[in-house]
Amino acid sequence: MLAACRTNVSGHGYDEAYSLSTAFLVAGARSVIGSLWPVPDEATSLLMYMTHHFMSQEGMPPGAALRSAQSWMLNERREAPPGMPDRLRARVRHIDGADLTAWAGFTHLGW
Repeated sequence: MLAACRTNVSGHGYDEAYSLSTAFLVAGARSVIGSLWPVPDEATSLLMYMTHHFMSQEGMPPGAALRSAQSWMLNERREAPPGMPDRLRARVRHIDGADLTAWAGFTHLGW
């Protein structure tokens, strides 16, 4: 999971298929989650936590876990799952799901 800004954006050149995300795939990673634009730290930390939660606690593959985490971000009545650290739990109600910059820029590559 590449939670930094623009990790799934290709550079300029003759083959624009290269990005930090695709470099991880070429190096042998089966799946990579990266972002298409600059993302806010507060929302990204929740999205990354929830993606990991859905993968580890629900047994979802990375793409489905990301989609579930993005749906969770959209839910105005979202609840913090058991075990979420207090500093993240405090942010749950302060995230605006309608703010697409907070969650929609993340994509999954691989399987």
